[in-house]
Amino acid sequence: MIEPLGIIIPFFITKCSLVAFLYAVIFTHIRGHMRHDNRCSWLVGNHHILHHKHRRYNFGEYWIDTLCGTRYPDENEYIYGYIYQ
Repeated sequence: MIEPLGIIIPFFITKCSLVAFLYAVIFTHIRGHMRHDNRCSWLVGNHHILHHKHRRYNFGEYWIDTLCGTRYPDENEYIYGYIYQ
């Protein structure tokens, strides 16, 4: 429930324009849908999709999971996308 605050709070702190804020919200929304859709794995990878297959792994971004030791260990299952892991 507090996750959306990560994009809303900086809007008020940095005093960015409403247009920039809307672009950020739209980008984040589309990226979220793409990370849950296997058809987009070629572009954004399947890091988060593996989280739904193996619930003990891949809670966040690829680099955060690597740092915290929660990245899924079987490299053979990963699809590396053009934009994201």
